[in-house]
Amino acid sequence: MDAGQALDHAFSAGLKVRGEAPLAVARASLVMHASRTLDPAPFLERGEALVAPAMAAFRKQGRADLELRAGMWLADAGRDPEVSAPAAGPLRAYRGARAWAGGGGGPENLVWIRDMPRDEETAHDVLERLLDHALAAGEEGERAAEAVLEAALADFPRASAYGLVFRAAALSRSAAAVDRTLLGLGAPHPSEDNPAGRRRLEALRLALALERMEAMGEPLEAAVEKTRGGILAAGLAPHVAAALVRKSRVDLAQGLLEEARAAAASAEPAALAALGFVARHADGTRRGRESTSRRLLAAPRAPPAAALVAGACDAARAVRDAWPAVDVAEALTGDSLGPLATASTRAAFQKDLFAVGGEAAAATGDRAAVDAMARTLKGGGLPPAAEGYLRATLADAAAGVAARAADARAFDLAQRLAGRSRDKFERAKLHGRVAMAFVRATEVPPMPVRWMDPLFGTSPAAGG
Repeated sequence: MDAGQALDHAFSAGLKVRGEAPLAVARASLVMHASRTLDPAPFLERGEALVAPAMAAFRKQGRADLELRAGMWLADAGRDPEVSAPAAGPLRAYRGARAWAGGGGGPENLVWIRDMPRDEETAHDVLERLLDHALAAGEEGERAAEAVLEAALADFPRASAYGLVFRAAALSRSAAAVDRTLLGLGAPHPSEDNPAGRRRLEALRLALALERMEAMGEPLEAAVEKTRGGILAAGLAPHVAAALVRKSRVDLAQGLLEEARAAAASAEPAALAALGFVARHADGTRRGRESTSRRLLAAPRAPPAAALVAGACDAARAVRDAWPAVDVAEALTGDSLGPLATASTRAAFQKDLFAVGGEAAAATGDRAAVDAMARTLKGGGLPPAAEGYLRATLADAAAGVAARAADARAFDLAQRLAGRSRDKFERAKLHGRVAMAFVRATEVPPMPVRWMDPLFGTSPAAGG
């Protein structure tokens, strides 16, 4: 399977519907999913006739978000699509940011920032696509990463943008860019100027300071000794300990985890759960990690289900492995968490676990993890819409595994997940989505492994 074959699949299985109205919707859906890829040219060579009707449908539905995503995608092909007024300004900002990142000036030429949207969701769409370009460009992506930082720091960034800010700073590979970022993060957003908001900002600032040390070539062990108190106070011990394990400094990792557990007597249960998962990871073999969630539930301070889910997600990001998310997903459908989770809360928990676990599995080529999560859906009991969303999330992950690990069986898994719907129309749309997820994964690599990769402010199920 390659990107060309995936496109063939998108135009065959993705448009396999009857009737003019369903076909029009399927075509618009295919364009929507294609707009997540970076290079529009291969799609446009086969399906340019689908684009204008899809854009018209997005306008008619008032979906400026879809207009913007498709507009940015077309702009990367040198096109100038007509969009409605709500999408026009953000699209200009994106064009300006891309030109700036391509060498169109320095700090004195940031006029494009005036067009950056102020609402969180729209700004996130623009910044996320810029970050995708930074990832895809590898060592040549520093300027695209700096464009993300310039735009995000032009106003007080909200905590929901902290993950993008941190990743962009890491991709800039520049101590100077990290320094500018730290200068721009002097205070939280006014709406988040409370104790919890200030703690999140301080955690981000400490993580950036550690990223600066890594960019300067400082040994991790030395960086930990310099910032140990801050690491413990900010709740970053799971991430730093996982980095120490990757450096084969298991002794130091276990010591840091012990200190964190001792200091966390009054910490949030989610933080303690994350420490528990990373401690099991540091202990050794994958076999020994099985049923970690059940061990945590049997402990004297057993975490609530929501805290266990949040801790597993944070740990999966820290260890760059899907296993903590898989472990809890399996527990949710077993005897341990089942009584604590109704169908609706289980769906919410699985949404978080599948998103984080799926991303980790796609990054590491772990088809078995995606398959294990998919098996937890077979028990039924979920509302159809929720079950369909979860299957789509896992199908995307399987397609990512297939693309990045050259695993044909993973693409077969993605197709099986897409074909599980009883509705032929939904099956067709999901097949198109899976094919475009495969193409996107061939273009956008996972985040490079750094000391840390936390998504600040987005920890699922943790609350406050």
